Amino acid sequence: NLSVKSGLIEIKFTKNKENRDRLQALNRDPRFISAYFFTATQGMHEISLVAPRELLDPIRSCFHNKRPKLFLDHLAALTFRFGEEYIAIPNVTYALVRHFALKRINIVEIVSTFTELTFILAEDDLDRSFSMMHRLMVG
Repeated sequence: NLSVKSGLIEIKFTKNKENRDRLQALNRDPRFISAYFFTATQGMHEISLVAPRELLDPIRSCFHNKRPKLFLDHLAALTFRFGEEYIAIPNVTYALVRHFALKRINIVEIVSTFTELTFILAEDDLDRSFSMMHRLMVG
């Protein structure tokens, strides 16, 4: 299963206790709970949020207008849904990433769950990426 979401932004903040607490507040906010796409990743040193553009003001407000480490606009998500059996198959992620690399399409971020793999891309690359991956899936 292949799906697309556009109109996304990415915003990164330094990871510290204050910002982790702010992230918890976002996770309780009904606007984020019901958003068509929202992902938050905590790395060792930063927190990365990918959300619909219309949630930018609530994010800024929650983070008290702190200056982010990075802000990107005009992003899209291309998500693959797999059956649970794919977790045990080697090189699935590599096989997909390889196609982006061969076409010189930049992957801004990769987000995964147990049965989903999402590539965050520039909106300008979305049509070409979707076509490429659709051909790959359909054969």
